[in-house]
Amino acid sequence: MSLDLIVREYIDKFHKDKDEMHNTNHIDRLRFTARELCRKIGIPINDINYALFFHGLTEKQKSDLGKFLVSYGFEKSRIERLIYLEQFTKKELIPSSDPEKLIHDTHVLEGGPYFSIIKSLVTGSLQSQPFNDTIDFFDTKILDGLKCYFPFTQRLLAEHIKTSKEVLENLRKNLPI
Repeated sequence: MSLDLIVREYIDKFHKDKDEMHNTNHIDRLRFTARELCRKIGIPINDINYALFFHGLTEKQKSDLGKFLVSYGFEKSRIERLIYLEQFTKKELIPSSDPEKLIHDTHVLEGGPYFSIIKSLVTGSLQSQPFNDTIDFFDTKILDGLKCYFPFTQRLLAEHIKTSKEVLENLRKNLPI
């Protein structure tokens, strides 16, 4: 079994009580998106891939995962770098290095425009937020605040926003909200 699969199995226990938008499948979607972006931009995936395993974990869980990776030969300095990189999944942080930018852009572009809308609708529903409030929040707080850092990901983001706005307009026009 590959180390990726071993680590994925290990972190699954940390995500088992999370909703579908934030469980281990979320990590899989991020890792898939990161692989695609790394391939197209020409950035090595290895540390980015392992940094994403730390996404969504508490400090204690990050510590546990770090110890687990040390048992597989990772040096503590590398674990610290992975944890540092993971923080750039937070959209409000401003990345400077290429790996930081790629991790950031990965989280912004995860799943594409349709998935972003679905994720917002599911999350809003789980929080008992009215449908029209969720749509308005996604439109004004999420879409308008997104930024990517590579020319390629900036083009993807522009398409993402255009598609999302069209879907939102269609929802508003065709649903009684």
